[in-house]
Amino acid sequence: MSYYNATKNPFPFYPLEGEVWTNKKPLWFQNNCYFNFQKYPVFPGKRYFQLKVSNNIQNQTDRIDINLRRVSDNVIVPATISKTLFALANFNKKLVTMAIDIPTDYVDGKFYISVATDFGSFYSEPFCIQNPDDSVGIIWSSSKGLVGDLVYPADFRHYVNLEAEIIPSEPTIEEETLENGFGEEEATLQILKQGFRFSFEAPNFLAQALSALRLHDQIQILNRKAFDYDEDLNDSVKDIQVKLTPEEDGCFSFVEITYVEETIIKTGCIDDIQPLNNPPIADIVWNDTRTTEDRVCNSDNTCNTAILATDDTYDPDGNLDYIEWEKSADDGMTWESLGNGTTGQAFNISEDDEGLFWYRLKAVDTYNAIGYSNILKFNVDNSPAFDNVRYTVVDSNFLYTAKEFNIIGQPSQNVKLRLKVLNTYGRGFTLTFFDTLTNAQLFTWSNVPAGTILEKILTLDGAGVGRYAANLSLQPCNGEAYQKTEIEFILYKNDNVNLGSSSTTIEKYFSCGTVGVPVTLPPGWLP
Repeated sequence: MSYYNATKNPFPFYPLEGEVWTNKKPLWFQNNCYFNFQKYPVFPGKRYFQLKVSNNIQNQTDRIDINLRRVSDNVIVPATISKTLFALANFNKKLVTMAIDIPTDYVDGKFYISVATDFGSFYSEPFCIQNPDDSVGIIWSSSKGLVGDLVYPADFRHYVNLEAEIIPSEPTIEEETLENGFGEEEATLQILKQGFRFSFEAPNFLAQALSALRLHDQIQILNRKAFDYDEDLNDSVKDIQVKLTPEEDGCFSFVEITYVEETIIKTGCIDDIQPLNNPPIADIVWNDTRTTEDRVCNSDNTCNTAILATDDTYDPDGNLDYIEWEKSADDGMTWESLGNGTTGQAFNISEDDEGLFWYRLKAVDTYNAIGYSNILKFNVDNSPAFDNVRYTVVDSNFLYTAKEFNIIGQPSQNVKLRLKVLNTYGRGFTLTFFDTLTNAQLFTWSNVPAGTILEKILTLDGAGVGRYAANLSLQPCNGEAYQKTEIEFILYKNDNVNLGSSSTTIEKYFSCGTVGVPVTLPPGWLP
């Protein structure tokens, strides 16, 4: 099967056709080519996968059912599975990462992963389970947290095992020298550079995933024929290059990988041998998403959230003494202690007053060396905000979708709402806006081009809450292949002059299929 792997995911997922899980999937690679996927096994232990899901999934509690299934009979087999939903705000995407603990009892079996949500179901490429052997292993991750459409939270990494042989090249030594005052050049730095190469045949989806290796800064290549089984990521792997040569069948590519391992063998520094007093390393994320973005909270609500001290909080010398949570209310000029914490456990924060608050982690080792984490910023702002946003129902013709939400602010506050048509295609749309508490229709908006803006004033109740619904409907198909409209809602700040940061969108996509013949979609389908 000729397949373009745009996400560079080494175990891609495909949408399920219909609603019935079977052990024969039309997009599986071995069903379309002569490929034997047993050449690329997965070993027992904790292994990681990820999948892009519908942006309509709102939070961690929405339905995302993940199972490990046996290929031979499609039966769900027991496995410890954890998942986390991530939102990429800059790209308007949702991703689910999965950690699956694969038991040793499953060795020699063939499996795949099924994922069912309220907005579509998916299945992964199949894989077989084998014990570690003399294969070549490639493990990669990114300390930056994001590469293209792939996210890399703490501990997330890809594993691929290959039938290949690693061949070393002649080593070289790179030197930096300094004139010693007597006309002689003395080496101040020497780095041993050992090059390696290996090659193999791979299905196109895997070959294209490996082409993104050089975009990652955490890579380990295991030469198990040389009894190398250490899966810790290795920062000495440098200058990795991947060359793909497509084969004539359109299914496979010949892959050649070269890389260099660097070892410092001499340095002019006086601290080549370090005593056990390297400062600790600390890292924190928001507990619910494992991300580090700045956050805004409305102080009329409960401004509670949790910060997590990740497992990347440690001391290089192994002598971490304690970690301490700190807070600043003056842009980091001064810090106050919030108490001690524990790596891997969350710390709850709660703010009642308006202001910008910074949080960090202080890590101290037994030698009193100190390391500080990154900073998470929490802005408590009384500007109005969207709350409890959710899609509700779709009519039987699939031309209509509804979104309900609350707007929260000050008691009896007038709130300015700006609506903007981000894009629209087809015969037009009608947006009807309701007050769901009184069921009163507040206004309608129809058939305007992309870029058009509408502003409305809404009055919140005595508790500072407004409850609203927006129904977006498309006109019936009349010669179009598809129809779509997407509208953004954004709230102004208290002055009703400057735009705020709270926004949401409603969109409707409808595939007309054959001109004039609507496509029959599964019950509950949303774009």
